[in-house]
Order: sequence, then structure tokens, then C-alpha cells
Amino acid sequence: DVKLSWSPLVRIDRIRIANASWSPELSLLTLPRLVFRLDLRELLRGRVVLPTVELVEPVLRLETSEQGQPNWTFGSDRPAQDSPTHLAVPRIGEVHLREGRVTYRDYASHKEIAATLAEVHATTMDAEQRLQVKGVGQRASTPLQFSVSSGTLQDLSANRPSPLQVQLITPPWQVDINGTMAQPLQLQGVAADMSLTRV
Repeated sequence: DVKLSWSPLVRIDRIRIANASWSPELSLLTLPRLVFRLDLRELLRGRVVLPTVELVEPVLRLETSEQGQPNWTFGSDRPAQDSPTHLAVPRIGEVHLREGRVTYRDYASHKEIAATLAEVHATTMDAEQRLQVKGVGQRASTPLQFSVSSGTLQDLSANRPSPLQVQLITPPWQVDINGTMAQPLQLQGVAADMSLTRV
């Protein structure tokens, strides 16, 4: 569904991204509704700019196989800049998420973590598009609040080392992480200082 203007509002319903072939779960991501605005003036200049993006009730399943393979990496391990089909990352202003669910399951250790996200707000700061994310939700019956600050969208999409700052508050504890991540797409190679305090 598209409402035409110089900044058209686009709505796409019932999105599903298939899971890795080794997973018993069919979907990596299900998204009942995606809504975004597209800046047509910037598109005519050859730039894809999305001023706002809204995700409604997404369900994300992150998994690691018994061999340690994550289900959230796609294609080859070749750096993105070497790929002849590499596309520029769209410029995104703000992302809003409502009533989401995230689970992580490690099939080697049989451990699982699940959380609900009542509201998440992400912005890309300044011309470099540095990413900042803030959200609230709960894990089991415990409320949680978090903020994440990382490098640019270009570095993240190209899987280049990125700075990482995380604050997680789940009473009575607060966790602060400050460091770098060598492989953002695999969520691997974290070198950071971590502190744990009571709140």
C-alpha cells in the first residue's frame, strides 16, 4: 500500500525471512507490518533516503547451530566492498519498533534467552550515520532497559570493526560495556571493558 507524495508512505504487510536450512524453525524474522517513508527528491539524485521506518510486532529468532554457525549471516564471507553486486546502504533517519519479540538459542549448549521489546527507538546520528538504539522491554518477568551506540551503518554492513557501547539495566543490576566489535555481522570479536553495578 503506497500513499503518493514527494515523501510517500509505504506499507508492506506479512513479511517473512526464511531461516537457515539447518534450523527446525521456519522463519528467522516474521514482520506483520513494515511502514516507511521514502524521499523521492533524494531518490532522483541517486540516493535512497528513508526518513522514518516503523516495524510492528516483529518476531526475531537468532540461533547458533551445533557447529557454531549463526543463522543471521547471508551469502559468502567475502568483504562487501569486493562484491560486484554491493549496494549502498540507505540513509535512515529514525526506526521505531513496537511490541517485538527476540529469542536466542544455542543448539550446542541447549541454552535459550527470550525477551519482549515494548518499544525501541533507533536513530542514525550526524552525516556519518552512527547508530544509536534505545529500548524498553522485559525478560521473563524482569523489566529491562537498554541503549546501544555503535559505528556507522556503512561499517556495520561491510562487517568492518566498529566501536560498541552498551548499557543494560535489569534491576537490581546495571551492565556497561565499552569497546569494539571486530565482526559486527557475526556478533563476534568483542574486545571490551565491562562493569556491573547495583542500581
